[in-house]
Amino acid sequence: MLHRIIGRAGSGKSEYIKTLLGEKIEQNAQCVVIVPVQQSMEYEKDVCVRFGAKANLCAEVLTFDRLPNRTYREYGELAENYTDEGGRALMMASALEKVRGELEEFAPVCGENSFIQKMIETSRVLKENGIDHKLLSGVGAGRLGKKARETDRILCEYDSMFGENTRDVRDVLTVYAQNLKRMPFFKGKTVFVDSFNSFTEQQQRVLDEIYSQCDELYVAICCDAEDKSEMFTNPSLAYARLARHKKYEDIEMQSGRRFVSPCLAYIEQNLWNDRAPAFGGGCGDVRFIKCASVFEEAEAAAYAAIEFAGSGMRWRDIVIIARNPESSLGVLDAVLQKHSVPCFFSAKEDTLTKPLSVFLISALECAANDFQTSSVIKLVKSGYMPVSPSEAELITRYAQTWNIRGKKWITDVRWLMNPDGFSARDTKNNLRRLEIINNARWKISAVLGDFYEKLRSGNTYASGAEALYGLLLSVNAADQVRAKAKALRESGDDAGAQRLTRLWDIVISALEQLHDAGGEREVTPAVLQKRLELVLGTYSLGAVPAVCDSVIIGGASVFRANNPRAVILFGANDGEFPASPSVNGVFDRDEVRRLAERDIYIEDTFDRQIANEKLFFYLASCSASEKLVCIYSTGGSQRPSIGAMRLARLCPGSETVVFGETPETLVFSAASAREHSHMAKGDAAILLREKGLDDMSSAREFPLCDKDAVINYIDDGTVSVSPSMFEQYSNCPFSFFAKYVLKLKANPKAGLDPSELGVFVHKLLQLFVSEYIADPSLRPLDEKKLALLTDRYTDDYIMEVSKGDELPKSVMYSFGRLRKAMCILFRKVAEELDSSHFSPVAFEKQMYDRYVADDGLSIDFSGIADRIDTRTENGVTEVRIIDYKTGTRKFRAEKLDFGLDLQLMLYMDVYLRQHSYPPHSPAAVGYFPAKIQTFKYADAPDGAGFEKCLESSLRMSGVNTSPDEKKHISDEEFRKLLAKTESVLKKTAQLIVKGKMQVSPIDSSVKDGRNKLFDKDPCKYCDNKSVCRLSDDFRVKRRSPLIEEVENRG
Repeated sequence: MLHRIIGRAGSGKSEYIKTLLGEKIEQNAQCVVIVPVQQSMEYEKDVCVRFGAKANLCAEVLTFDRLPNRTYREYGELAENYTDEGGRALMMASALEKVRGELEEFAPVCGENSFIQKMIETSRVLKENGIDHKLLSGVGAGRLGKKARETDRILCEYDSMFGENTRDVRDVLTVYAQNLKRMPFFKGKTVFVDSFNSFTEQQQRVLDEIYSQCDELYVAICCDAEDKSEMFTNPSLAYARLARHKKYEDIEMQSGRRFVSPCLAYIEQNLWNDRAPAFGGGCGDVRFIKCASVFEEAEAAAYAAIEFAGSGMRWRDIVIIARNPESSLGVLDAVLQKHSVPCFFSAKEDTLTKPLSVFLISALECAANDFQTSSVIKLVKSGYMPVSPSEAELITRYAQTWNIRGKKWITDVRWLMNPDGFSARDTKNNLRRLEIINNARWKISAVLGDFYEKLRSGNTYASGAEALYGLLLSVNAADQVRAKAKALRESGDDAGAQRLTRLWDIVISALEQLHDAGGEREVTPAVLQKRLELVLGTYSLGAVPAVCDSVIIGGASVFRANNPRAVILFGANDGEFPASPSVNGVFDRDEVRRLAERDIYIEDTFDRQIANEKLFFYLASCSASEKLVCIYSTGGSQRPSIGAMRLARLCPGSETVVFGETPETLVFSAASAREHSHMAKGDAAILLREKGLDDMSSAREFPLCDKDAVINYIDDGTVSVSPSMFEQYSNCPFSFFAKYVLKLKANPKAGLDPSELGVFVHKLLQLFVSEYIADPSLRPLDEKKLALLTDRYTDDYIMEVSKGDELPKSVMYSFGRLRKAMCILFRKVAEELDSSHFSPVAFEKQMYDRYVADDGLSIDFSGIADRIDTRTENGVTEVRIIDYKTGTRKFRAEKLDFGLDLQLMLYMDVYLRQHSYPPHSPAAVGYFPAKIQTFKYADAPDGAGFEKCLESSLRMSGVNTSPDEKKHISDEEFRKLLAKTESVLKKTAQLIVKGKMQVSPIDSSVKDGRNKLFDKDPCKYCDNKSVCRLSDDFRVKRRSPLIEEVENRG
C-alpha cells in the first residue's frame, strides 16, 4: 500500500518516517530508505545513531543512483557497461561531427564545447522526463520546427552510437525500471522515500515498480494543496502523480512542529503570502545584516556563526545556505577559516580549474597556439612542472616582460635580455636571476619539447592521449599528487586531499576515454584541447566532512539541513537568491513555452523556474528552529532580493545591522580584533582593552589596506630619499610604503610604454646634446646628418638593451616610427641650443647633499639632473636646470606645498649650496617637453604635421627670473621658493621616519582658480590597487597638503 505523507516545511515528515522506520527495525522487518544523494550520508548516520547496530541488519539507506547497483549485486546485470558523463560528452561531440553537414541552425556552433554541453543536457532532460526525442520532428514549421528537427537528428545520431556493449548512463533508471519486473528486490520490504520535492519520470517509473513489489511504500513530499503562492507547483505534480495507484492513504502533517521561535513559524506559513500582515510578536529571532560586498558578506557570515556559537550552539547546529555556494568558494570558506570557524562546503567543485587539469590543458594549448606566453605561464604556474616556485615566478615574470613565445621555449638558445626589461644595467643581481631563469627554461624545454614531438609524430586521439599520459609520467605527476595529498592531510585538510586523489582518477579516466572513444580519428592539438576540456568539465569533485562538529555550507536547490538551530542565508541579493529565471538550452524562452504546450518539457518554463526559486528560498528560510540571519549587499548595483524584502516585511521589528559600523561587527573574533585594534575608537577600543590586545603590535602586523596605517619605520637618525620617492610619498603615503618599504613591484613589460619611452628619449637626448656641443662639424645640421645620428643612437640603444637577441616585432616597429620623430626633436633641441644665451655644462649630473631637520634628522638627498646650463654676466653665474619630460607634465609652483614638483627646485638648491663661490644665482628651472609618444603625425611624408605638433608643445614649463620672459619672478621670490622647498623636504622626511603610511591619495580634482592643479589622478595607474583596495573610496581622497593634514590630526 502507498502512504502519501504531505506537509509543509518543518511539519515533521522526516521525523514521522524515522519513527516508523524504528518500529519496523524493532520488528526485524526489512526496510529500504531512499533519499537524495546530498542527504544520504547524514540520513544514514542519523539512522545508525538512533537505532544502533540492529539498523545495519534491517535497514538500508540508498539513493536512486545507487539502487540499480545494489539490486544487480543480488540478481545480476552488473556486467552492463554504462558510459559515464565524460563518455557521453565525447559521444555527443562525435555525433555532432557526423551530422554537421545536415545542420543549418546549429552548424556554426556545433563544434563548440558549450553547444555540446547544451545538447547533452537536452538529452538528459528528455530521458529523465520520459520523452522520446522523435516527438521533436513533428513540431511544425518555422524556426522552432527547424531547431526541433535538427535537435532530433542530433539525438538520433547520438543514440545510435550506443549498442549492446555500451549504454548511456542516463538510461540506467529507465532500464532498471524494466528490469525490476523480473527482479523482486523489494518483495516483502517496507520502503520509505524521504526529502524529495519532486520526481523525474524515470524515478516515478521506478517507484511504480517498487509499489508493485513492496509491502508498504511511504513517500513524503513537502507540499500544501491549499497554498496559493505557486511555490509548491512541482511538489504538487509529484503528489498528484502518486495518486495513480489505486491503494493509497494520505497522511497530513501538522505545520510548525520544528519551530521553537514563533516568528520563524509565522514566516513558514506566510513567506510568499502577499496578503499576510506583519508578525505581531517579537522578531528578535530574525536579523538582517547589510553589507557592501561579497567579502563583507563572508565576514558577516563568520560574525553571525561565532555569535551563535557563543550563545551555546554547536558548530553543527549552524548552517549557511546560499543559492549557488560555488560562486563564493575561496572567499566564504577562507574567511570562516581565518576566524577559526570549522566549516564544510557541501558543494561540488569544478575540475577544470584544478592545477592538474590546468597542467594538461595548457600543455595542449601551448602546442595549439605556438607557445603563447599566457599559455606557457599557466603551464608553469600549475605547480606540476619540474621547477621550484621561485624559479616559476622568475621565468614567468621574464616571459611576460619580453613576451617570450614560439620555439624559444623548446630550443637550447640562452635568453640574454635583462630581466628588468629595457635596461642596459647588468647588475650582479640581474645576472644571477638570468642564470636561474635559463636553468628553469632548460628544465621546461626538456618536458615541453618531448611532449611537442610526440604530438607532432601522431595526429590522432589515441596518440594525443598517449602523449598527455607521457607528459604526466615525465613530471612524476602521480608522485606529486600523492605528496600534495599527504601535505593536505597533515595540514588538516582531509577534504582537499580527498578531492585531489579523486581528481587524479578523473584525469586518468578522461585520457582513457579520449584514447578509446577517439581511437585513430585524426585531430589537431586545438580540437584535442577542446575535447579534453569538455570531458573534464563534465565531472565535479566532492568530499565528506572531515570533522563532525562544523558549520555546513550548502546550496539551496539541493541541500537539506539536518535540523539546524540557526540558519544564515548568504547572498540574498536581487537576481541571486532567489535566482532570476534563465534559458540555458538551445531554445529560447518562448520556444520552451511552446514546446511545453505540446508536453515536450525540454527545460523548465519561466513560470516553473520562478516557482522553484520561491520553493528553494522558502525551504532555506524555514530550515532553522530557533534563529535566522539574512545577509545581503547594497554596494554598487546590488540590492536585497525579493525574498529578503519579504522577510523584512513580515518581521518589521527585526534588527538590521550595517556590517562594520558597530563595535560588535568589527571585533567578533581574535583575527578581527587583531585586524582592527590599531584603528579602534570609542566602544571598540574599550572592547579591545578588555581583551588585553596590544594596539601597536597589531598595527605592525596588519598595515595593509588601511586608511590610517602607521608602521615601525627604521629610524637611525638618517633617511635617504630621491625625487621619485618624495613624489610617490606626497601623492599617496601608502603607495610609497608598498613600493619602497615592502618592495612590491609590478611586472615590467618590455614595450615602449611611457616609462620606457622616457628612458629612450633621455638617453638619446643626452647623446645628441653632448655630441652637438662638442663637435662643431655638425653645424649646420641638415636632414642627412640628423638621420645618421638618429640611426646610430637608436641602433646602439637596441643592441645595448637586447644583447643581440631578437626583440618582439611590435617593439621593433615602434622603434622604426620613433626614428623620424627623434630627428624632428633633435632639430628643435639644436635650434634651442643655438639661440640660447645659456651653455650646457653638465648632463645626467649626479646631485647629492645632506639636509638636517629641526629635530636633528639627517636627510640624504640624491638624484640625477638631466641638464644644467649656465651663463655669466657681471661676474655672477646664472644657473638653469632642465628636466626632459616625455609626458604632459607642467611645472606649477603651487604644487610645492603638496610635496610635488620639488625635484628641480631641490636640484637648484643643491647646486647653489655647492657653488657658493664664485657667486651663483638661480635663473630658471623647467621641464623641457619631449612629447613624442604620439605618433599620429609621424608618418606624414614631410613630417610637417608632427613638427607643427612639437612646436606647439616645446615651450618650457617652469619658473625663471629673466625680465625677457612674459611671466617671471624676482631673485628674492625664487629664493623664497627654494626655502619653502627645503622646509617641505624636511617635514615630509620626518613623516616618513615616523611611519605615517596611510592610504591618502591626492584628490586630482583640486583646482587653483579655474584650472586643475594636478596633472593626473595618483590612483588611476597605481600598481598597488590590488593591495590597497581603497582607491575607489572617495572618503580617503586628500584635498590638502599631507603635512597640513597630519598636523590637523595631531
